Amino acid sequence: RGATARGRHSTEPVVPAVKATDGSPPGFRTLQLPPSSASAACQEVEQAMQADQWELELQHSFYSSRRGRLRPRAGPEQFPDCFALMRRVEESFGIDDPVIENVQVAVRRYHPLGGQRHLQPHLDDTEMFLEPVLSVILRCDGEGDGLLLWPAGRKPQSGEVFAVPERPGCAVCLQGASRFEFVHSVPPVSDC
Repeated sequence: RGATARGRHSTEPVVPAVKATDGSPPGFRTLQLPPSSASAACQEVEQAMQADQWELELQHSFYSSRRGRLRPRAGPEQFPDCFALMRRVEESFGIDDPVIENVQVAVRRYHPLGGQRHLQPHLDDTEMFLEPVLSVILRCDGEGDGLLLWPAGRKPQSGEVFAVPERPGCAVCLQGASRFEFVHSVPPVSDC
């Protein structure tokens, strides 16, 4: 399965931190695009990734920013379907001011056997991703696999873990508290 993440450069929360009535973290939003909307982007990245590659960076290399500068990576010219999908997600969430030069994209692929199976719990680094942070599921193979969020800084209490039901075309937007105060992870994916 793959996910495309994209961050915006901003220093202030875009949404106020208010308690969500559906049990989701404050500032968390999700929407479901038609699964077919993710298929072209999925094919595009599958063709670009090696069989054992778990992550593909687009536009900028995040990891090089820890050394003081971003290195350029392939962008919308080489991955038009990925960037078109992310633009559709931005529009669907009402994000209308993207600066394409500031866009960062990571594609991750998890394998149940013989590869990267999970993503450790973490808060996204604010030097690499500010807000909002967007993600889109391109492919999800296992029933029940998906993203989990819970309050940062402690083990979650009963009822505090929020699971995102994932399927192709599922888009997630982390803003405010959900971006800065909730860790997220992908537990080990299931064997299909």
